[in-house]
Amino acid sequence: MKWSTVTVGVMILGIIGVSIILLFQQLTTTNENDYYLLKEITEAAMVDSIDISYYRETGNLKIVREKFVENFTRRFAESTLIIGTKYTIKFFDVIEEPPKVSVRIDTGIENYRIYNTEDSYNVLNELTGIFEYVGKEGKSSSTITNENPYEIKTMKKTYYAIVKKVPSTKKYDTTLELNVPDELISGKIKYQMLSYVKFESMEPTQGIVNEAILKRDIDYKDAENDYGYFLPLANIEKNVYNDSSIRVFGGLARPNQNTEKKNKVQITSVGTGNQDYAIVKYTATWQYSEYKYKIS
Repeated sequence: MKWSTVTVGVMILGIIGVSIILLFQQLTTTNENDYYLLKEITEAAMVDSIDISYYRETGNLKIVREKFVENFTRRFAESTLIIGTKYTIKFFDVIEEPPKVSVRIDTGIENYRIYNTEDSYNVLNELTGIFEYVGKEGKSSSTITNENPYEIKTMKKTYYAIVKKVPSTKKYDTTLELNVPDELISGKIKYQMLSYVKFESMEPTQGIVNEAILKRDIDYKDAENDYGYFLPLANIEKNVYNDSSIRVFGGLARPNQNTEKKNKVQITSVGTGNQDYAIVKYTATWQYSEYKYKIS
């Protein structure tokens, strides 16, 4: 009887010990996950909440308070959907300009029971985020640092150009000025410039011609449009679609490159043609500087 009582006591102590270990393991794991979720989601929500129009007008960075709260709540809810833990989100000091936010996450194990003891446990994680950025005048609005906040990047885009034959030479020669792509027009991007162009061989079709016409005014400044919005394939020259018959220059690789002509493309045909127009396909590489957002 004595040993039976001891055995039961050891089993009860073992169950209590395992319960305590599982409890604190859950608390530790949940706390670590909550911290990284809080940090990453705060940064993403602040970036999503930037008032771009205000930045373009003033050069200063500003977030929209309501937009930040909405973005943070949505992102946090999506990230914790399968975890099953209840959270309480509290926002403190959401300052729009300069951007600063303080967020607290309350994670609670509502009620737990170990043997005959019932209690609750709460874990709090609080984070304060401040944007570091450089305004239009190059003056830091927060922490002064020697690190370049802009990162040089490149983007490739495919273009089609419809070139009209020059009557005097019967060649397809022209110079076109490219518009900066919409993807590179942003308050956090500057110094957009054409870096390099490369001729691409192709077999023209009516679909390609139609696409070139539709994108003409989007891709080029003062594009020639005497053919309107329809040009039959029969009017397109079919013998200038390899790099031995036509040349494309542009960007930093263009001869005698200067600042005024940095976004211009020069197209020159080697031989002559019979039709009034030729269509040229090429890939343009754009170079730009994009601001690297940091949160501290």
